[in-house]
Amino acid sequence: MNTRIEIKSAVLGAFLGAAVVFSVAAATGGAAHTVWEHKIVTQQSGLPLLAGLEQPLDAAAKDGWEAVGLGDNMGASFVLMRRPKK
Repeated sequence: MNTRIEIKSAVLGAFLGAAVVFSVAAATGGAAHTVWEHKIVTQQSGLPLLAGLEQPLDAAAKDGWEAVGLGDNMGASFVLMRRPKK
């Protein structure tokens, strides 16, 4: 009779162990790597920093783009944008 209890315990332990292993694997390795596409929205040189970029940025945001960086090159502002590749 003790043998029967030990077999049940072993089977239950193996089942629970497998459940834990698969749960951890799904939580850590199941996420797909996101591939991004990028674009740069620019303004004319000589304008105040980011002046006139509101409408182009709003339009890009409606298409799923998000701003991830900005800069200035010789007086012209630019905004780096990205979205998941379609």
